[in-house]
Amino acid sequence: MNIAFWSNVSGRSATSGNMLAVGVMTSVLYSLNTVMVQTDVRSKPIEEIFEGRRNDYLVHEDYRFYNRKGMDEIIDRSKLDLLNRETIETNMVNVKQTSLYYIPTARGDMESDSIDSVKAYEKLMELLNDIGDVNLWDLSNGSCFSSAALMEKCDVAVINLCPDTVNIEIPKDEKILKKSVFLIGRYDGYSKKSIKQICREYGISMEDVGVIPYNIRYQDAIYDGRVVPFIMKNIFSKKQDANFYFINSLFKATNIILKKAEVKGLEE
Repeated sequence: MNIAFWSNVSGRSATSGNMLAVGVMTSVLYSLNTVMVQTDVRSKPIEEIFEGRRNDYLVHEDYRFYNRKGMDEIIDRSKLDLLNRETIETNMVNVKQTSLYYIPTARGDMESDSIDSVKAYEKLMELLNDIGDVNLWDLSNGSCFSSAALMEKCDVAVINLCPDTVNIEIPKDEKILKKSVFLIGRYDGYSKKSIKQICREYGISMEDVGVIPYNIRYQDAIYDGRVVPFIMKNIFSKKQDANFYFINSLFKATNIILKKAEVKGLEE
């Protein structure tokens, strides 16, 4: 099941951070094999988020990790029509103590929006259906060839909105809208627009909208490479705990997305 995260604007809707939070929650809470892929080369590379400070929750330490090329090798193999399941699994990194995996972001000179890259992404998306239970894609925001192609091909599109951004747009393609859910990132009580106002403005159902609140401790966790331990530590927070609102909202948002993807066995 391929789930793509996208926004029409960069740097305001927290697309990458939202995908990370949902991915870790999916893996930690439901023990689903969750694979993360990043085509947005302008964002903080996904491997840096998980490598951060060296600690017990980081990727497995073995010599093979340092020889991996991640997305660069996948694109190169695709150009030679040699991309297969074995190549993908070789270029996946497992985050310790979880069923979470990621593919290191492309580092080569190839543009992420090139025809060769898009062909590789599309083939990767197809092959991942037999590898991960849930595959999450951090797409380049805005209008670009790769994001348009992958949004059309994915099973669920997560459209990331920000209540304080004036130029937010949602896809006009009915096929994409039919498989879309919406995430309001960096939301707090002081946001200019309420959730109801946003739904009314964009003509979307409240049932298809999730919220990822702004949380400075989560932002610090991203910076320090401690997203997994942060969510694991707080996943059973009580109402009086500082991170309860963030975790509870993330839980609800994750369920909205996974239900759209028709994943079974979710908690209510």
